[in-house]
Amino acid sequence: MDEDVSDAMSFCFKNKIKCYPVSCGFGWKIQVDNNGKINTYSKILNDNNEKNDAVVKTYIHFYNKLK
Repeated sequence: MDEDVSDAMSFCFKNKIKCYPVSCGFGWKIQVDNNGKINTYSKILNDNNEKNDAVVKTYIHFYNKLK
């Protein structure tokens, strides 16, 4: 990954963007709170590595999108 995840997370927090996993019965989905607008992605993640990877990639995506 090109950007450091801590820089991406810091940038997102300052711009009121939060990303976190939410339980959905059989696994997890990624949910993003973008200044109060909540979006839940439809892909179901089954293990912790996949879930953590998705959170990191989502923060980096928003960082690159808004930077």
